Amino acid sequence: MERLDRFLADLDRSPLPTDRGYAVDRPGAVTALSVAVAAPETWHQLNAALAQALSGNGTQLAGFADLFTGRRPDGSSSNFSAANTAANCADYPDSYNVAEIRAFIPEFTAASPHFGELTALRLLECAHWPVHGVGRGVIEGRSAEPVLLIGNTGDPQAPYSWVSELADRLDSGVLLTYNGVGHGAYGGVDRCVDAVVDRYLLEHAVPPANTKCP
Repeated sequence: MERLDRFLADLDRSPLPTDRGYAVDRPGAVTALSVAVAAPETWHQLNAALAQALSGNGTQLAGFADLFTGRRPDGSSSNFSAANTAANCADYPDSYNVAEIRAFIPEFTAASPHFGELTALRLLECAHWPVHGVGRGVIEGRSAEPVLLIGNTGDPQAPYSWVSELADRLDSGVLLTYNGVGHGAYGGVDRCVDAVVDRYLLEHAVPPANTKCP
């Protein structure tokens, strides 16, 4: 961790060159790390990217950051960031100005030395967003067909408690628990999860209550 801290500090003074047409600075590297640590299936690629970065080339690390921003090889971007901002700012009625967000940074950094500052700065997305959020509406799912929800016990971005709460609120909510780390579990992450979800999608088969994938 000390080596990582030195590496990130050095990026403030000297961003890493890449083959992607831009250099990786500290915010870019932290963004890349925040994407990668939430996806254990990419950790071997993260190891390779960090090794390359420590040798002076930030190309692979920049690739992780580009996943987050939706940046394409030609320099254009997808609408992921805009869509994500629209959803977040609609969900949360609280909106803070620049001065308030700047004052939050020390508290956020104390809570998470590596990711706190970036998390606080993401509040800026809604500071000047033209539509004021009204908060989430009541979610009940009345008369809906069974809704399968997947909750990861070690999800750093969507805590398990949020998913289980939503399952309880839905009249037909069925919770599948994945005892694993990462953000998302379906689609090649875990065979057990894939099997349960595939049956749900293809055969309309709902798993028993309290089904768990180890």
